Amino acid sequence: MEVMTTRSLPTPQRAVRICVVAAVTAVTCAGLVCAAALAPAPAVLMPFIVAVCVACPMLVAWDLPGAAAALRRHRAGVADNARALVELRAALSELPETRHPLGF
Repeated sequence: MEVMTTRSLPTPQRAVRICVVAAVTAVTCAGLVCAAALAPAPAVLMPFIVAVCVACPMLVAWDLPGAAAALRRHRAGVADNARALVELRAALSELPETRHPLGF
């Protein structure tokens, strides 16, 4: 029997933070690998540095598909809300103008 677990999508703010952390991690690890390659780093540490600089972005990227889906869903919801607002305003503009019953 196969058990399937589902994770809920993060909030849009959390999704943006996940994307920013992933980008910063990738840039930091790339800089660390470049610095280790250009500077005379000890040969014993090079495999460790490369492993960390490959594994960290991979671990951070684990949450990126969910974050991208959350951002897409949020963008679609914003577009739906904007379209509904335009439709509401169009319907309201078609209503006839009447005087207030109390004269306001």
